[in-house]
Amino acid sequence: MKNLKIVMIVFLSCFTLFLCSMLGIALASGSGSGWFLHNREGSSTPGRYSLVQEKEIPIADIEDVLKEIHIDFGMNSHDVYFYQGDSDALVIREYLNYTPDEGQLSTVALESKELVIRGKRQGFFSFSLFSFQSQDGYVEIYLPDLPEYALESLWVKTVSGQIRSEVPFPLQDRFQATSTSGDITFPTVMAGTFQATSTSGDIYFQSIEADTLSLTTTSGDILLEQTAGTVKCSTTSGEITLSKAKGDTTVSSTSGDMDLGTLEGQMSLSSTSGDISLQGGTGHLHASTVSGDVRSDYLDGDFQLNTTSGTLSLLDGKGCGKAGSVSGDIRICLQELNGDLAISTTSGYVDCKLPGDTSLSLEFKSVSGDCSTFFDEALSFNKKGNQAKGQYGSDPAWNMSVSTTSGDLRILEY
Repeated sequence: MKNLKIVMIVFLSCFTLFLCSMLGIALASGSGSGWFLHNREGSSTPGRYSLVQEKEIPIADIEDVLKEIHIDFGMNSHDVYFYQGDSDALVIREYLNYTPDEGQLSTVALESKELVIRGKRQGFFSFSLFSFQSQDGYVEIYLPDLPEYALESLWVKTVSGQIRSEVPFPLQDRFQATSTSGDITFPTVMAGTFQATSTSGDIYFQSIEADTLSLTTTSGDILLEQTAGTVKCSTTSGEITLSKAKGDTTVSSTSGDMDLGTLEGQMSLSSTSGDISLQGGTGHLHASTVSGDVRSDYLDGDFQLNTTSGTLSLLDGKGCGKAGSVSGDIRICLQELNGDLAISTTSGYVDCKLPGDTSLSLEFKSVSGDCSTFFDEALSFNKKGNQAKGQYGSDPAWNMSVSTTSGDLRILEY
């Protein structure tokens, strides 16, 4: 029994040494002979890749029969790249970092006005005498010059691969891109219906024009430079950046921050612990958060702002609306008041700026807070000074009500 244990120990030691040697050789030399280094900018798994197949579809066939492109790598981690081609054909090239069997190559077929590229299931690793690496690949698609809106739809799906394009996609009908952990990056997309989804990957588009837009991630960031249409963006922990939007916009996040530029239309913004920042808005603004702050540099329209412990700030604008907080402060600055204003907070203070020619009726109620305005002479105060009521202006057109528990109210002239 003792000799058997010694033999087993020697065998396991030799086997471990062999595996370590093979791993060292693989890390030092990469894969086996015959592979060349292909650099992919932003690739999730850069390494040595070889061209394993190439397909061409003449432009004459494309103009006559091709209306949709359908790419499905839902069973592997292929990246998908779109480029502008330099020939009169649509070219598809597939690269792999291992030597495939014929059954492991992706299928490319033009059937019923639809180009279908479908990946085959890959193993997790490939082995050889001097190689140990994960199996990975990517596809390059080179598009010829096509008449605008020649294509109706584009549908791309991959697991951990990235989806990137250097060319714009003007589509008649639908755009859909889905990835689990890969990024999705496009310049310009025009479509009737737009949808982009990623779990942990980022989503970036320079310009989107569609009737309806939907972008969703879990932990990835969303970055949009310009959109037109009804927009819906949602993420759990990722950040959302939207520079310019024209159309109704709905943006939601759990812990991620929102950095919004100029929006036009109905604006619905919600977050749990993330901050909401809006540079400028035109239309109705509904913004709510639990522990995050809400800030709008400028707003032309009515508003409804809510937070629990965060700060509410409307720094400039024209409009009217409601603002409510529990322990957060509220700051409302309007160069023009064109409707009723209702503000409530528990322990936070209320700081307002209104134009001197405003005509309004004010009612302030508080348990222990004080009231101070630039028109105190038009108000009547109780003995404790925690309640005030009165009219400012000859013919008050709007009502302003402010209620706090321990917070003070201060109204300055704009």
